Amino acid sequence: MPYNEGGLTALVFTSEGDMRQAVNNLQSTFSGFNFVGADEVFKVCDQPHPVKVQALIKDCAKGRVDPAMDALGDLWDKGYSAVDIVTTLFRVVKNMDGLHEYIKLEFIRVRCLSLSRALVLSAAFSNSSNVLLTPLFSPRRRSASPTCASSRACRPSSSSAASSRACASSA
Repeated sequence: MPYNEGGLTALVFTSEGDMRQAVNNLQSTFSGFNFVGADEVFKVCDQPHPVKVQALIKDCAKGRVDPAMDALGDLWDKGYSAVDIVTTLFRVVKNMDGLHEYIKLEFIRVRCLSLSRALVLSAAFSNSSNVLLTPLFSPRRRSASPTCASSRACRPSSSSAASSRACASSA
């Protein structure tokens, strides 16, 4: 069975530690593509590619709001649900190297949790827009977290067009 390391890593990621799920994903991927690579696994499992989500997070952490929102829009336009995006985002943030721990915690605590609540409350009202996902980039209560305030996380963007969707800054 032809495969590459990226395919095996993707199987581990998509199975979330469940060996039966990993075997099912492996069989489905090989049946569909006759090759087990990362792109093929993520297509079969219908999950956003973690590399794309990681790039989105890096843009956000560096305060590059527009590229982050463009990447989010691309995922949305590819048909991924808000739940798929948030779930992948949470798992990528949790395991991401090169991101300060307090930024990871802030992202998970404030962004993902507030977004999850918004999704539950708003799912009936919007199914064609990524407006539900913008809390990932919106400024939150600055005093809610000492690390948030001291690290300039939650800093609003200087651009008026993007002021409502600022990212956490690790600078």
